[in-house]
Amino acid sequence: MVNDVCETQRYMTRKNYAMRCSYRIRAAYKNRRNVMFFATNLYFVENLYPMDAQKVDMYIMSNSKNFEGFQIVALRDMLINADDSKFITLQSVPLKDPTIMLIVSLLAGGLGVDRFMLGETGLGLAKLFTCGGLGIWTIVDWFLVMGRTRELNMQKVQMALL
Repeated sequence: MVNDVCETQRYMTRKNYAMRCSYRIRAAYKNRRNVMFFATNLYFVENLYPMDAQKVDMYIMSNSKNFEGFQIVALRDMLINADDSKFITLQSVPLKDPTIMLIVSLLAGGLGVDRFMLGETGLGLAKLFTCGGLGIWTIVDWFLVMGRTRELNMQKVQMALL
């Protein structure tokens, strides 16, 4: 029952939603609340509907190399269910290219540069001070760095959609 109410409120017409917002604005004016309240409600009047499937498919096509194959279906579902207002935020999320991370790992992996670029400062320092775990850690990272980069990209997208 609660989900039906939420879905009904989510897909109500813009006119009804705008009337509800204008009522809130008048009530806030009577109570002399902060002006930010007005801006917040007016912002949500236009961003009422979920993302367009065409936008979602275009985003996935242009960024599919940055995610694991099994993550793409879940990513598409998350994006379609997200508000359209999140699309601009999603476009600004900096994703790392797994191929570039592999090249960095091959060239400077012994110094921990790949771990620093992934945001894992502690592991980067440990790798730097041990000279890549006497080379063993460096070789293992050659096989793991692309998968780890894709996992971190998915985490960034999930945080942007929250």
